[in-house]
Amino acid sequence: MKLSGPVSLALLLVMTVVCAAYMAIGVLDIDPRRSTNTVTVLMDSSGGLMPTSQVDLRGMRIGKVRAITATGTGLAVRIELDAKYRVPLGSELYISNLSAAGEQFIDFRPTTTAGPYLADGSVIPAHQVRIATTVSEALAKLDVLNSQIDPVKIEKLATILSQGYAGREREIANLTHTLTMTAQLLHDKRDAITRLYVNGQQLGENFDGYGPVIGDWADDFTDVLPDVVHLIEGFQGYSYAGEHVWDEPLGPLVQKIDQYISLLGPDLSHIATVLKPATSALKPVRVDAGSIIDLLSATFPESGTARITLAVPQ
Repeated sequence: MKLSGPVSLALLLVMTVVCAAYMAIGVLDIDPRRSTNTVTVLMDSSGGLMPTSQVDLRGMRIGKVRAITATGTGLAVRIELDAKYRVPLGSELYISNLSAAGEQFIDFRPTTTAGPYLADGSVIPAHQVRIATTVSEALAKLDVLNSQIDPVKIEKLATILSQGYAGREREIANLTHTLTMTAQLLHDKRDAITRLYVNGQQLGENFDGYGPVIGDWADDFTDVLPDVVHLIEGFQGYSYAGEHVWDEPLGPLVQKIDQYISLLGPDLSHIATVLKPATSALKPVRVDAGSIIDLLSATFPESGTARITLAVPQ
């Protein structure tokens, strides 16, 4: 079916309007229904920002940079923020890399949710701005660092490391096995280690507040310390004084007393020889302790009345 010229023109006009609206709202981020606040950020350097850089609130996009102008003391960056987002006036601004390619963006990181908040015409001073190292600066510093490296020394270091590892394959394998077993132990005993940590933390909490009390003991220990030292020194002196007492003065005395007793005392071996014929007759005598106990139990029963049994002669 072939459309007429006016219809085709109307459809083309509609498509043009729809595409223009999409480009304005979706691509250029121009929405006439949205209200914005224009805020000026004072900086010492741009940090790589461009007039098209985006502005985030802790990673959520809330606006973009509109213009960067030079001032007598630095730069003034004009940013446009969506008015529906309330950003505290004292928030810190971080200029960071959006990706490894080096696109910079502004990220608001407030430390509180309380006001006052940024409004249209607000100015953020330079001391609230934190500028991260740009990719170009990092590459320049890396190039300077690389120029300070001596290839000959690096080669010597690699040679030393190679010689140190040569012939140590078994030790390295044992070390690897040890680390593996340690990791396995930590994995298997995770609950026990967690309980130990919790118990230690609870013990620390239980000791909370006793610091001043224990600190008060310091004065008491300081006062007692001289007396303890004096007592230890006294025991030390007594040990020196009695070191040779038993060996020198008392030792010879004990030996003399033993000699006198030996001279005055009888010879027990002769006495035993004389008494042997008299005591030999007592060897067959045996005492039946069980019969004596039975006799006493029958005579004096538990009732308390003594009983005597008489055998009537035939």
